[in-house]
Amino acid sequence: VISWAFQSDLLQHLRACYSGTMILCGGFDRARAQAALRNDNGDLIAFGKHFIANPDLVQRLRIGAPLAHWNSTTIYKGGAKGYIDYPALDEAAIAAA
Repeated sequence: VISWAFQSDLLQHLRACYSGTMILCGGFDRARAQAALRNDNGDLIAFGKHFIANPDLVQRLRIGAPLAHWNSTTIYKGGAKGYIDYPALDEAAIAAA
């Protein structure tokens, strides 16, 4: 797992030295993830906080819908608040995307 904070040239160097699967993470949105994969900087993109804040993350990424932002005051606090209370896109938002 490699943080996106690393520069593309370093990632390309690592790709030349390592033949395994590279998972990039940290600071990705749809456009950055697509660019990283298109540039062969990695094989997979990990979405952590965006995954928590978007119960329909795959659909949002697929249709280009905006990603909801996570609530940093409730994340990692335990309980349901901040983990399972984020809304999914409604039908109007899906149609508009």
